[in-house]
Amino acid sequence: MTSRFQDSLFYSRPLNAGDTIGVLALSSPCEEHRFQAGVRYLESLGFRVKVALDPCRAYGTTRHLFSSDSAHRRAEALHSLFEDPEVSAVLAARGACGSMEVLPLIDFELLRRNCKLICGFSDTTAVLVAAYQKAGVAVLHGPSIESAFSKAAQGDPAGIESSRALLDFVTA
Repeated sequence: MTSRFQDSLFYSRPLNAGDTIGVLALSSPCEEHRFQAGVRYLESLGFRVKVALDPCRAYGTTRHLFSSDSAHRRAEALHSLFEDPEVSAVLAARGACGSMEVLPLIDFELLRRNCKLICGFSDTTAVLVAAYQKAGVAVLHGPSIESAFSKAAQGDPAGIESSRALLDFVTA
């Protein structure tokens, strides 16, 4: 079976140093120090980072159950990153759980019109699959800020390797 976008898959352009990467916790909230370490590491590689919502605000609370914010606010934040001409790609802050409740709220036509790479893993995979199937945008099942990038900031060889592998894959 072929995707209806197989012949018209929209690829985003390669990332370059100086580009802005939008970061969003589509799923669970992040631990502040790990999130900040991951952002600093990404910035040390020459990228600018624009964070949508506060991915750490709900950490350790049950305000949004296991999610970083309300489903509506997370969908709106995703839309704002796609509409923002300064943002070249969208990177998940982390996985865990919560992205399924965002799916019915995503404007896939908006994503299609403003094609950008989306990268993440774990629970974010649901958004990746839907974005690929419904909007034809480029997606990458790969590391998040709180996983590989925060580990790389601490000198962890596996974190460095996986974050570098992602960037080698998506950069010119």
